[in-house]
Amino acid sequence: RDFVYLIENLQAGGLRPFCLMPSGRWPVVRAAFEHAGAPVLDVEVHRGDDTSRQHKMSAVLLPDGSGSVEGVSGALQDGYIDEQPLARVLVDLGYMAGDGNPLVPAIARFFRANEIGRVTVWPERSALSEFSSALRANAGRAWRRNPGQFALVSPRVTALTTTASLNRYGSPT
Repeated sequence: RDFVYLIENLQAGGLRPFCLMPSGRWPVVRAAFEHAGAPVLDVEVHRGDDTSRQHKMSAVLLPDGSGSVEGVSGALQDGYIDEQPLARVLVDLGYMAGDGNPLVPAIARFFRANEIGRVTVWPERSALSEFSSALRANAGRAWRRNPGQFALVSPRVTALTTTASLNRYGSPT
């Protein structure tokens, strides 16, 4: 009910929220979101064997503010991403209050406000990589400050770390 209330308040503010849910799960919750007018996008879950710890799906924020759920093709890029310079840009432009705040909602607002294009908001590592690439590709660009009109709500659950849940959903982070 808390999230239905949030959906209704976001809609009252002129936003168009949507929900991501595992296919065929939680029909009562799904019906509540649909009744509130929020589109529910299905996330297909697949059983796996040696790849069960890799992400199988990604959530993408599209330039118009809508979203999609897409299958992940291939492995995510490995390597260290230094979050400090990314956070500094977001703080300086008003997309984050300070270090320690979540980066992905700020990155989503940044992409939308600066009309950069689509951005993956989950897995989070993809958002960091795409933001870093956008900054490098547009070095010297004058970025827009946070207009304060965009929000990304990303509810969290306790990490699923049992063998069965990892096989079903892939990596929990």
